[in-house]
Parts: sequence; structure tokens; C-alpha cells
Amino acid sequence: MKEAPAANGVLEDAPDADSVLKGAPDADSILKGAPDADSAPEEAPGAPAPHDVPQGASGEPSGDTGATVPWLLSAMTPAALRRQARRLGEHLRAHPDGGVAGPARALATTRPALPFRAAAVGRDRDALLGRLDALAAGEPAPDTVRDRARGGRTVFVFPGQGSQWAGMAVAALDASEAFATAVAACERALAPHTDWSLTEVLRGAPGAPALDRVDVVQPVLFAVMVALAAHWRDTGITPDAVVGHSQGEIAAACVAGALSLDDAALVVALRSRALLKLAGRGGMVSVAASAERTTRLLPAGGGVCVAAVNGPGAVVVAGEPQELAALIAACDREGIRAKAIPVDYAAHSAQVAEIEDELREALTGIRPRASAVPIHSTVTGEPVAGESLDAAYWYRNLREPVGFAGATRTLLEAGHTLFVEVSPHPVLLAGIEDVAAEAGREVSAVGTLRRGDGGRDRLLASLTEAWAAGGGPVDWSPWTGTAEPGGPSPLPLPTYPFERDRYWLPTPGRTASTVAPTKNTTEAMGAVTAEAKAEGTAEAALDDDRTPAVRLAARLAPLDRQARRQAVLDLVIRHAAAVLGHSGAGPVRPERSFSEVGFDSMLAVRFRNALCEATGVAVPPTAVFDHPTPDALAAYLDAELSAAPGPPSPLLAELDRLAALLAAVPPGAAGTEGVGRRLGELLRGWDRRTGTPDGTAPPPGPVDDTATVTETATADELFALLDNDFGNA
Repeated sequence: MKEAPAANGVLEDAPDADSVLKGAPDADSILKGAPDADSAPEEAPGAPAPHDVPQGASGEPSGDTGATVPWLLSAMTPAALRRQARRLGEHLRAHPDGGVAGPARALATTRPALPFRAAAVGRDRDALLGRLDALAAGEPAPDTVRDRARGGRTVFVFPGQGSQWAGMAVAALDASEAFATAVAACERALAPHTDWSLTEVLRGAPGAPALDRVDVVQPVLFAVMVALAAHWRDTGITPDAVVGHSQGEIAAACVAGALSLDDAALVVALRSRALLKLAGRGGMVSVAASAERTTRLLPAGGGVCVAAVNGPGAVVVAGEPQELAALIAACDREGIRAKAIPVDYAAHSAQVAEIEDELREALTGIRPRASAVPIHSTVTGEPVAGESLDAAYWYRNLREPVGFAGATRTLLEAGHTLFVEVSPHPVLLAGIEDVAAEAGREVSAVGTLRRGDGGRDRLLASLTEAWAAGGGPVDWSPWTGTAEPGGPSPLPLPTYPFERDRYWLPTPGRTASTVAPTKNTTEAMGAVTAEAKAEGTAEAALDDDRTPAVRLAARLAPLDRQARRQAVLDLVIRHAAAVLGHSGAGPVRPERSFSEVGFDSMLAVRFRNALCEATGVAVPPTAVFDHPTPDALAAYLDAELSAAPGPPSPLLAELDRLAALLAAVPPGAAGTEGVGRRLGELLRGWDRRTGTPDGTAPPPGPVDDTATVTETATADELFALLDNDFGNA
């Protein structure tokens, strides 16, 4: 792994970035102490860290290292990407000596990153080959990702309180050197303002305070988010902008360089300590409705207010407990989901005014400065100058409503297409997706860690998701191993599956040979055609450039109502199981709720995005809440698909192509009279085969060889004739 400067780049302690880590305890010594059972890493004991991928002779990664590796694919089109997966699988089955690390390193180092991307991650060769098969077939599979680089900018998103979980950093401390180094730096910066040890809290050491104290959880979350940003930057994923939600804005300001690490640690520690004076007198409730509708439901007493707008249908209300209870009851009567947040204070409400003087005075000494990375404020909803983030701003950050949805819209308008939530568990992804959907923009929103899943494999999975969405360039060497100088060359890989399209217009008047075929040539041609058809079946399926949604519509079209509903249900179950990491249906059943089988907010977003691509339906980000079982969701999708127009006829598409060719012919061009005559002949022949729309007999026309051909031609032969004879008229 890279040395400490990567962490320095994240902490941005300008003008002397190295001063961030000066005086920090040695990472190895500060992280001593075995984790308890609740915070044990999820990886198997002895699983190598990214910078410890086992090597074989001459530095060549051994065949099966025991570490999870990425197999990366990219292409210029979705169809080429599927062919790439198929050809790679065939090649690796024919050359089984490379293990899993050899192909991973070759794919990462010898292939350019093209717009359409996919990745399969795993440590078992057979499982990885199976995932390649699924990518080739366009089917869902666990531990795979498909996306495309949209050419936009990258945003680091830092949430407020709520993403914490016990043991959230234990495995990451052992898996990422940059993360561990940054945690050590945060330990030093927080020490003057706390009476507890950051790493003891993270490790769950005996006697360490719990995360249910606001003056503990907020500084700890700040440190974890800053350290995760250091990890992301170390991989090569860097921000073009940052945005923070409530207390997450402190981490955002630090990562952007507007606050030194010492000043940011002071702000988060003293801000959270001031909140203790409000404890026990308030609360907060999340409401799945728009800000306007929620405002109409607020009790008349004036003791509660909208505290945050996270998306078009996601707000948070803060205030007095009695009025919050009345709001929950009102939402229940209206059929609106509302849930109390486990806090006992009312941030972003009028109660915060009580600690204004204390907070302004405590933060007087901070020295904000120009940021190295643009900061989008959730106080104003617009970009903000780093120099303005003084004590008065941080009071406004705590007192005023959080305009996360507005800031997200501004980021979208500025061309940001990749949103990386830098947190121990994603809580803002659904809001980001919802804002983007409302704005009619395509984005990719990825998390970092997940509750109960915070080690090397999760970091790698998140990295592949960000890379597939266009993030990077990524340094894959910590994940695939590196070869020593003079060692073996990278594993040979199949060549790129170039797509061969015909761009030359056909020669005018070209016709087939008039030589009559003999019996022998007919039999030979029949044998060759049959063999070609047999060999080309799989290739033809992969050459299908239609979108997954169009292919699905074609599969559903001939089915009756019951079979169609079952096909959609099967699709929902397959995608749900794949998102959960199962090859088959796993625990997913038609009647079991998504929450019951393990869905959280991040999985819900991934599942929704997969269904959007597979069906072409604009599935809302809240789909798994609005339709909480596979059966209910399948019913919704079936209704949406039934209402959608069917795929266009291939014959009409060919006629559109012919119309475009004819429209390009200039007036008075040679041969136009012959073109009109031949088109008339073709139409009369078509009418004789199919009848006219009004049932009357078609007008008589000359009977010649061409007319006879068109009367007996198949549709494919008809359009081949149009292409050959009139394509360049």
C-alpha cells in the first residue's frame, strides 16, 4: 500500500499537510487490543490484507491466494461487454493454470477502462467463472456489478448521525493502511477535547463509553468518515466536490481542506458536547413524504418543525416529544410511513437557540481557509467558500434545516454523476437516487461499508462499484498483487470482441448470381447453413444489441396473463437473491418481506437499479417499502409493463431505415425513376400476399420476374432485396 501521504491528501492540513500526522501515535501501537465478539472482523482468520496478497515465484500472484480479487471487464457497448465475459470464461477454462489472481492482475493492468463496465469478485475460481457466465447471459448473479462511466464528476457524501454500528471500524483497521493511519491522526486531534480513547471506543474495549452518547458517537463518526475518505483517495477515487449532512459537513470541510484536522476535531467535539444540554427534551422523526405534505401534517402547537429535507419524499421533523407522537399518529392515519429516530434532542429546531452563545464562543478560535475541493453546503444549498466556515456558520449548521435535497440538485446540475457515501453504513443513497430521478438524470450512488460488513471484501466490493460507474483511475495492485521486475509476463487474455458493422452502401442494381444451383451445391449449402446456425446460436444471443428491457418485453409478449406474472415474479426473486449474495433464490420467497430477508437501504438502491435496467420501468427508490414482498413488487412491475408500449416491429424498423436512405437521395438524381417503379412493384406484390387494408383488390400491375419474386419472398428476403437493389439509389 501507499505510505501515509495518501492520508495526508485527504486530511488536507495545508499549508503543511505533513503536520496532520505529526505527533500521531504509531498506528500499530494505538490499535493494539483484541476485538470482542461483537466487533470481530467478518473475514476468516488469516485472510490477507490488500497489501499482503500472497505472491508466488518471481512475484507472480499464486493461483488461489485465499484473498478475494476482482475480475474487471469493460467494452464500448453492452453487447461487446457480454461477449467479453463469454470469451474470457472460455479462455480461462481452456487455460486453467492462472488461478484467480493471475487473471485479476492481467485484467487490471493490460486492459483500458472503456465506458461499459462490469466486475466479478470472489476467491473461488469456479464461482468467478460462473459469474462470468451470468454477465455473458445478462443474468443477475451475486458479487457482480454492471454500470457505465457517464463522464461526470465524483462527489464524496458525508451523512450525519445514524450510520454508526458497534465494531464498524475494526476490520477496516486491519484491511486498509490508509484508513488505520488516518484513524491514528484523528485520535491525536480529538484527544485534547475528549476524556475517552477513539480506538478503545472503536474496539469496544472494557470501560470505553458506548455509542449511545451524542458526545461520543458524533466525534467517532467524524473520525471514521475522515479515515474512510483517506482510504478512498488511496485507491485512486478522489472527489471533485464534497457535501455533508448536518454533522457530516464537518468531515466534508476537513476532507476538502477548509478546516485543518485539529480545527475540525474541535468543532465536532464541542458541538456534540453542547448538544448534551438539550438531551431529554426533544426528539426527531423521519417521514416518507414531501416537505410540503409533512408541513401540513405538523401539529398546530408550533413545537416541531421540518429539520431536514433529504429527498422529494424523505424529510426529518424535530421538536418536542408530545407533538412528534401526534405527528406519527397523523401519518399513520394518512398511510404515511413515519418512524422515531433514536435520539433525545431536537437538532435543527428552535431549541438549538439555547446553546448559540456557548457554541459561538467555543468555536471562536478556528481558522477556516480556502478549500482545495469545492464544498456544497446543505445550509445554503449552494457552493460555499471555505473561508466562510467560521463559528457563525457552524451554529447555522446545527440550527437551520438541512437542505440535502437542494444541495444534491445543485451537484447534479453541475455535472456530478458518481456519488460516494463515505460512511460506515449508507443512509443517503435512496435520497440521492430519488432527487436524480425527479430531475431526470442518471447517477450512480455507492456506499463504503455496510452494517455488520466492514472489512476487506466490503471495501473491494464498493471499489468495484465506484470503478464500474466511472470512478478512478484505480490502483488495483493492493487487490491483485504485483509482479517483481523480471518476473513472468501478465497472463495472456483473449482479444477485444470487435463489433463488425457494415457501413458501405450496397452497389446499385446488384443482384444475386443467375447461375442455377445444382443438387450437389444445394445439399452442400444446406449442410453449411445448418452447421453455421448451430454454431452461431450462442453468438447470436450475445450479438443481440437490444436492451435488457426490450429482450424482456419480447419474452413476455407471447405469454398468457398467469405465465407473464410468474415470469416477472421469477425475475424479481432472481435479482433480489443476487443482491443478497445468493446464486439461487436463497431465503427470498414470494411472500417474505424484503426487510425480513436482509434488505437495507444500500441493497434496496442496488436492487431498484437492477430492476430499472432489467425491465425499463422507472422503479422508484422506495419500491421495496411501497411493495414490501416479491409478490407485491412483481404485481406492480407486471402492471407497469402491461401498460407500457410493446417493442417496435423489426419490419417497421427496416422500413424506417429505407425511408432514411430514400430521403437522402437528392432531387433529380439518376435512377430515381427506376427506384419508384421497383418500389411500386414491391408494394403490389406485398398487397397480393397480405391484402389491402380496406379489403379491396389491389390494382393490377405488370407481372415480371421481380414481381414474382416479391410475391413468394419471405420478409427477410424482401428486405435483403431492398438493401441490395435500392440501398444507394
